Amino acid sequence: MKSQTDSYFLRGMNGDRKDTSGGTKSVSITLGTNEGDPITDYDDQSGFPYKTVTYDAPGGKAMSRTVSHPWRPQSATQTRPSGTLTAAFTGTLNTWGFTP
Repeated sequence: MKSQTDSYFLRGMNGDRKDTSGGTKSVSITLGTNEGDPITDYDDQSGFPYKTVTYDAPGGKAMSRTVSHPWRPQSATQTRPSGTLTAAFTGTLNTWGFTP
C-alpha cells in the first residue's frame, strides 16, 4: 500500500531584503487550526522541520500530522559597520502529534 508524507521546513526568510530599494521582510508561518501560534522564519532556523502530514494514499485522507515549534533564545548581539550580528541557541521547544 502506498502512502504520502508531506514535510514542511523553515526557510530563514525573515529579515531578507524586501526589494531593490531596501528594507527588510517580516516573514512568519501561519499554522492550521489548533496547531499553535505563527512561527517567525528566522535565518538561523533555516531547515527546521516544523510540520509533517502523513496521508493514507497519494492525495488521500490525512492520517496523522506532527507540528513542532522551534526554540530560539538570543544569546548575543554585536553591531558592526556592515550590520548587526546575532547569536542564538536553537532547538525544538515542543512537538504535538494529531490523529483524526
